[in-house]
Amino acid sequence: MNAFGARSLVLSLLLALALAAPCAVAASGNGTVIYEGTFAAGDLSWDQDRAGAAYPVMTGLRGIDDPGRPRLPLRTLLLLVPADARVQDAWVEPLATHRVKTSGTVAIAEPLFTDTGVYVHEPRLPAGGNAFPESWGRFAGTHTWRGYRLLALEVYPLRQSVDASATSSNSWTATRCT
Repeated sequence: MNAFGARSLVLSLLLALALAAPCAVAASGNGTVIYEGTFAAGDLSWDQDRAGAAYPVMTGLRGIDDPGRPRLPLRTLLLLVPADARVQDAWVEPLATHRVKTSGTVAIAEPLFTDTGVYVHEPRLPAGGNAFPESWGRFAGTHTWRGYRLLALEVYPLRQSVDASATSSNSWTATRCT
């Protein structure tokens, strides 16, 4: 792919992101809001694992799939930030949340194995607090690709409380600290 084609692809992806959810330019706390998004309630459905336990599925999202933790969806975002920005952290702030009825505990993610058969027993996300995951999102670093600076962010639309109920965030902002 030539340089023009790569730039067109990046700009097309950015345009698609801009159309999917409005960008916000207002300041919030100690950071700047760089993305505002929503999850449609109609995108949430329930599936069953091999043991018959239910877990939530959202259209277009993949699972957290940490071994031994609740099986919940996540959305990964790559956001364009100014090339000279020094991003130290980014976080997700829920704008509106609501409880989601569950028929009991959410299914637990199955064990993961590498391509050589080694069992992966260390979860990526820490357990603790009043919910899993502890926060609504996780900063996954910055990357430079063909002169563009990208911020990687994971957003968790559902969290399971210690009382086994689920809480959903149907709108949220991604905030960066420079």
